[in-house]
Amino acid sequence: MTKHLDELLLEGIQTWASIGQDHVLLFRREQLSAALKFVESTQEAKYIENELRRNFKDPNWAGNAAVKENVFQLLGEAQFWLLASEKGVPLERIPDGSSKGKTPDFRLKSENPQAPCFEVKTFSVVGGTEAIKQMDEDRFEGALNIHQLVASGKKVAMGGQIISPHGNVPQSKVQTTMCLNLIKKVENNIKEDQYTTAPTFLVANLLLIDSYYTGNMELRPLVTSWPQDYSEHTGVLWTVGFGQLDQEIRGEPHFEGDTNIEGVLDRQGVLVNPQFDSVAGVLYILHPLKEAPRLYGLWKGARFEEWRQTMPELYGILGKLVGSNWNDEKDSNGVNLTRP
Repeated sequence: MTKHLDELLLEGIQTWASIGQDHVLLFRREQLSAALKFVESTQEAKYIENELRRNFKDPNWAGNAAVKENVFQLLGEAQFWLLASEKGVPLERIPDGSSKGKTPDFRLKSENPQAPCFEVKTFSVVGGTEAIKQMDEDRFEGALNIHQLVASGKKVAMGGQIISPHGNVPQSKVQTTMCLNLIKKVENNIKEDQYTTAPTFLVANLLLIDSYYTGNMELRPLVTSWPQDYSEHTGVLWTVGFGQLDQEIRGEPHFEGDTNIEGVLDRQGVLVNPQFDSVAGVLYILHPLKEAPRLYGLWKGARFEEWRQTMPELYGILGKLVGSNWNDEKDSNGVNLTRP
């Protein structure tokens, strides 16, 4: 009898449970399981199912960094497809090579030749496969040390693990590092010819490299009054889209009255960089702990108004996808972004 994808996922997790667990697999299993069930129930997603089953054939896939990263890429794509479906936005997969050059992953099911398209990218950790491999090795060594302590007669044995999706982050440059890492990730994943045939959005699934904060307030230029009343820090997600050269970057203050200015930004956000003008906007998938994934959006205000007036289909589906979780370069929707 053929096992369900969710069973194969659980088997991989359990195989490595005693020798160090991947935090994404451990804490986001419910979210991943939902995506797997969607894949199995959707005929057009058969290509994802086939590829996942090929990866899951290796009983030790959860300990193989390259295979695990490929699994996350496939699940990231399926997760967006599922979220869109749940929000009443039907998508169809664009077959690879269906037209000259590169094509985006999905388009809205519509008779409209200018129906919006979506290119999904699940960004890896800084350092990619090698960094995932190193984190796996660190987990294994930590588990081994605990086993050795227990074997030596210790009644209490504890271990620790460093999770560093953004790499080595200097404490004086936390917000700056996250902004630059994500700007570079977005830039490196934009292929011009994927964005030219219709309004096309980059979907950045942050499954592996979330911002430290996952609330919609990160869509604002400056996040204030959280976690302390005197707190304020630069909104990472907004800056990825609309950051300007020499923009002041603020980190979380250490005490009341501390401005904690980390420095200035040395590159533009992708939606104000003329090199990427063909990108209609950026959709983020965030993964709050013990909650369902969230979809957020960024786009230029003038474009949004143009869509409202001339492309009601696009305007409507953006409302379905992100609700009030969106913003533009002028912080026009900032008053509705209150979730930390």
